[in-house]
Amino acid sequence: SGDKLSVALSENKVIGREYNHGKLVKEHWIDRDKVRLPSLRATREPAKKTKKYAKKVQGETIVKGHRSYDLMLNLQLGIRHNIGKVNEEPIQPLVPKDFDKNINRQIFFPHNGSEDTPPHSSTDFYWKTYCPYVFRELRKRFGCDPGQYVYSLCGDHALRELSSPGKSGSVFYISHDDQYLCKSLRKSELGHLCNILQGYHKHVSEHVHTILPKFFGLHRITNPQKSQRVRFIVMANVFCRDIAIHRMYDLKGSVVGRSSGKPGEKLSENTILKDLDLDCTFKMERKWKDIFFRQLEADCEFLQRENIMDYSLLLGVHFQDEEDLQDGAEG
Repeated sequence: SGDKLSVALSENKVIGREYNHGKLVKEHWIDRDKVRLPSLRATREPAKKTKKYAKKVQGETIVKGHRSYDLMLNLQLGIRHNIGKVNEEPIQPLVPKDFDKNINRQIFFPHNGSEDTPPHSSTDFYWKTYCPYVFRELRKRFGCDPGQYVYSLCGDHALRELSSPGKSGSVFYISHDDQYLCKSLRKSELGHLCNILQGYHKHVSEHVHTILPKFFGLHRITNPQKSQRVRFIVMANVFCRDIAIHRMYDLKGSVVGRSSGKPGEKLSENTILKDLDLDCTFKMERKWKDIFFRQLEADCEFLQRENIMDYSLLLGVHFQDEEDLQDGAEG
């Protein structure tokens, strides 16, 4: 083998070999000038991601001393406890009482632990999970693995806090792997979500390609020292992708107040654009276009039946070409 390499080197050749299950099956001698070989520097240094594929980490990591640190710990402790308990119960068909938000009692988490809860370094708090068996069924239906779910939200990594992208003033936390979002809710929003939960469950069960938000859990944290209650919904992050999302649009089909800023203003990748900012068209294969619009119509009909009128289509755009990215940034 060494002699072959020496001969190939002297003749300015490169030896190409094909193996099948570790056994050499074919060998080619190729002129070195016809083969593009990487430089030694390129082989020693890790490849750098180009701008168009690089993903920027969003949000502020919640570390000790952060204003949301105790709340994050409470949320992680509660979710871990909830998943462990609900998965111990046998799976049975859902019944009407499973959709009742008032059935499940809250659990006390003292900092020094109890018979049912572990000791922790946060403040004492009460935890409540709404409709746990319904959300267990939804997680399964959406292909959410319990272990991965707990690891993403409650593992060794801290959550990140996002600035609120909307007018609701809600608090958003995102898991370290960008898989899940935790959004704070007002009491009225939680009540409305519980009221439509049975219809939502039926709809997503009948429409596997729904583009409605995917909900995984509904919880409440009560801090007795501050007499404070915080309600959270855990949902899928629709923009969790390996490629960067260069433009995000929130589309309502309206033109009243549907602009993100002043004309000519330079926009960042985190800017949520609106209907009047959309200055291009999108083309789809006829088959996928028909599937998409049928599903969009079915989802809108569900929202109308539930008397929900404040909804929009969230659209993400990835530019494959650097020129398209520059044009989008300037426009």
